[in-house]
Amino acid sequence: MEPKRIVCGVTASTRSQRAVLDAARLAQRTGARLFCVHVVDASFFQEKIADPLSRAFIESSLIHLGIQIVDHASQIAKTEGVMVEKHLVKGCVRKCLHKMARELGADLLVLGGDDGRTVFRDVLKPAGIDDLLLDPVPRSLCEDPDRQAS
Repeated sequence: MEPKRIVCGVTASTRSQRAVLDAARLAQRTGARLFCVHVVDASFFQEKIADPLSRAFIESSLIHLGIQIVDHASQIAKTEGVMVEKHLVKGCVRKCLHKMARELGADLLVLGGDDGRTVFRDVLKPAGIDDLLLDPVPRSLCEDPDRQAS
């Protein structure tokens, strides 16, 4: 069965860029729609930085970087003649990727990776296979439902 909707989780890594290229080629070959999703997870510094202005600045910077990341992913896909719907979400990477894949009706979730450090190994695999299945999930799983889409 060929995918109709492909969600590609994107970061600034070269593995992610390769994943976007592979996803775009698959979308071109099958006529599937391609969605690139970047998740801004600012939880790692929230407790460490006491100053709310500093936290807001860092989060704002991560959001701006995320916009550049999905724009770059879109440019990679365009080299294969594929248009991308871009999404930027805030929250837990695992939960938000799962939620977006469900909401977008994805048949396939593409993540970059190889033998080195990967999102799959570090974030998704420890969650357990049951958490990766695209079955109904409560809306509350994504910590911040606000997102920017273009």
